[in-house]
Parts: sequence; C-alpha cells; structure tokens
Amino acid sequence: MQVLEKGSFTVQRFLDLNPLITPVLIVGDLNLHHPWWNPLAQSSPLSKRLTGYLHAAQATLLIDHATIESQGGTFHRPNSRKTSVIDLAFSIGFRSLHWQDWSYLPGTGSDHEAVSLRAFLPAYQAARPLLPQFCTKRADWEKFRKRLEEVTVSLKTTINAAATRGDFECVAGSL
Repeated sequence: MQVLEKGSFTVQRFLDLNPLITPVLIVGDLNLHHPWWNPLAQSSPLSKRLTGYLHAAQATLLIDHATIESQGGTFHRPNSRKTSVIDLAFSIGFRSLHWQDWSYLPGTGSDHEAVSLRAFLPAYQAARPLLPQFCTKRADWEKFRKRLEEVTVSLKTTINAAATRGDFECVAGSL
C-alpha cells in the first residue's frame, strides 16, 4: 500500500496511485481549470498533469457543455465574471455500462451545482423509463438513511463477490 503525502491535493494523491483499477468513475470537485472542460479557462500544471493521465487512460469526459452554456458553470462565486467548471466526471474502462444525462439537480443552497448522471446498459435502455427527478428539499432524509443502510448490506456482499472475480461491471449492472 502506498503512503500518500499529507497536505497534497486530492488530485495529486490520485495521480500517484498506480496502477488504476478499472473500470472507474472519477467524480468530484476537482478544483482545476482546463480548456478540455471549460474552453475559456487557462490550464494549470496540475490540470495538465491530470489531463495527460486521463487521455492516456482513454477517459471520457462526462459533462454536458450545452448545460453549462445554458445554465452556467458548476461553481458560483458572487461577482464572478467567469464561468467556473470545477465539478467534473470522467469514466474509464467501462465495456458495457454507459453514462449519460449529465445535468444539474434542483438547487441545494450550495455554491456548487449538484450534478447527476445516469448509467445504463444499452440493451436495457429502452426497457427502463427515465425516472422523474425528485425535490431534495422535501426528502425524508431519515427514511432515506434507513433504507440506504438496508440496501448497503446486500450491496457489500455483491461488491465483494464481484471484486473477487474482478467483475466490477457486474456490480454496476445490478444497481
């Protein structure tokens, strides 16, 4: 197991992990600017290192530029004149699972947009209707927490079995 340098950026720690286990979905507030995801941005040394790594890994950028153009960036700062796109999603190595419908969820009160993605298996796409989006402000979070705890037990068993076989797409397909 590698020891990660304390105080380094999460992205730096991620890039120092070798080898990358695929398939993998990389999602988060990466706090990096680069023309690949924001044509108006200037890249930094760390964003150049990340994009080099992602290109070498044949990563797919999952953001929707049309959503960003019509609704603004993923991070909002008062009085900012620039569009900031720092909340990102990339997929690497999925053979049968596809990702689409990158979009913003209803406002959460954060200065970051809450982003959603949809995973699907092409053979099942037509058979599964798109579920309506939910209002997070009216959610029963205690009920959600309890249900999530119940589901987590069986999901851990499935994940452990698939990890033993090295079949992570099986896990994704069962979700």
